[in-house]
Amino acid sequence: MELMRQNLARWRTYLDGSIDSVHLILARDWRFCAIGERIEKEGKFFLKEEDLCYEARVLGYDFYLSLRNHNKQRAYEILEIIEKIHTIWRA
Repeated sequence: MELMRQNLARWRTYLDGSIDSVHLILARDWRFCAIGERIEKEGKFFLKEEDLCYEARVLGYDFYLSLRNHNKQRAYEILEIIEKIHTIWRA
């Protein structure tokens, strides 16, 4: 699989605004979090958390925690990592 370098624009737009409880709910759900946006861009079908590699699961959880703690800088850093990792899928 080629390196994913697509911008996770939806979550960048959310982070540019103010983070509220709706964003926290989205960030907690694998289908709608930053990892979920990458899944959508890849056009793959996501069934369960176990489909994701360990690194992707950790990044998804860290992204949620950064939003919950109102740490937008860390959230941006995690987005960049998610955009650049080779794959989010378990082998």
